[in-house]
Amino acid sequence: MVDSQKRIALAFLVGAFLVSGAVLVSRNAQGNQLQGAVVVAPMERSPIEITDSNGDGIPNWQDAISNTEPIVVPTASSTYIEPTTVTGKFGVSFFEKYIRSNAFGIFGDSKEELVANATKELVKNSEDALFTKDNLTIFSSTDVPSLQMYGNHVAT
Repeated sequence: MVDSQKRIALAFLVGAFLVSGAVLVSRNAQGNQLQGAVVVAPMERSPIEITDSNGDGIPNWQDAISNTEPIVVPTASSTYIEPTTVTGKFGVSFFEKYIRSNAFGIFGDSKEELVANATKELVKNSEDALFTKDNLTIFSSTDVPSLQMYGNHVAT
């Protein structure tokens, strides 16, 4: 019982202190008069023009968001073809590693490590092989299919 009386007395004192502090702060220091509030007229509002171009009684903006027609997603008529170029293969490999690294969180490679590894991979894949005369095979000019096959082999 004594604790509840102490709590009530303390609450009364704190409340009185807060009210007297608010009164002192709100009074003007020169004339001890309460400062008046400044009343500002509300801004004039103008309505947004509502258009109904199809005359169905529903505004255009509601027609746009309440479309009930089903969305038809075209089906893929072709299958995925893996890239065969150096840049295509690199792009697929890089983004696979990037996604995998993000999935591993703090245990995955940092962005700097991903870029450094990608740079090394690009340099390795884009280095030109040096050919010597031992790599060349001479064909007669009449053997065109063999010459084309050889050119295709060197190009790959």
